[in-house]
Amino acid sequence: MKLILHFIPNLRNWFNENLMYPFLGGDHIMRSDGKNLNLIRSINLILPYVAPHFIKDTHRDNIFNLSMVCLENAKNILETLEKEYQELYEKNLTLSRLGEVIISPRYPDKGKQLDYKFNLKPSTFITNDIEHLLRLERIIKEE
Repeated sequence: MKLILHFIPNLRNWFNENLMYPFLGGDHIMRSDGKNLNLIRSINLILPYVAPHFIKDTHRDNIFNLSMVCLENAKNILETLEKEYQELYEKNLTLSRLGEVIISPRYPDKGKQLDYKFNLKPSTFITNDIEHLLRLERIIKEE
C-alpha cells in the first residue's frame, strides 16, 4: 500500500463547512439562559455574527461573499427541510422542532438580551440575517 501525501503551498485557511452554517452547525458556547430546549447556543464565524479575524491577507469583499454564500446555503437547506417536514407532518418546522430533523440543532448566540421566537421557521431568522448583512455591505466591501 502506497501512502500519497499532497502539499498545497498556498492554503492559508481551512474551513469546516458545517461550522459556518447557522442553525445547522457552529462552535458551541456555554451560556445558561434558563430554557431547557434541545437547541445549542453557538457562534458561526461569519458575518453578521462575528468579524472573522482569523481570515488574513484577503479583501473584505471576499469575507462578505463567503458569509453571504454560507447564509444562502443554510437558508436553502432549511427551506428544503421545512418544505419536506410540512409535507410529512402537515405542520411547520419551527425552531423549537428543529431537533426532530437535526441531531444537534443550534442557534446563533446574539447576546443575553436578544431572544428568539421559537415558534417561527429557522429560515425566517436566516432571511433576517441576510438583510442585516446587506445593510452592512457598503462598509464591509472595499471600493
